[in-house]
Amino acid sequence: MAFLALRLGLRNEAPKNRKYVYLVAILFSVIYAVLDEYHQSFVSGREARLLDVAVDSLGVFFGTILWRNK
Repeated sequence: MAFLALRLGLRNEAPKNRKYVYLVAILFSVIYAVLDEYHQSFVSGREARLLDVAVDSLGVFFGTILWRNK
């Protein structure tokens, strides 16, 4: 998710706005992870776990760092 948000945001952004784009991509992806876990709480056989949100958020954070340093 963060990769797609970064690609979209960095497509036309000037270099001075890159930090903002990275921050929005991270926030958007973390919010998506939270909403995905919330949705899972309504599916039978699945349950929402805070640990899953934390793992997804760490993946987003480190993936964004790797993308930024490429």
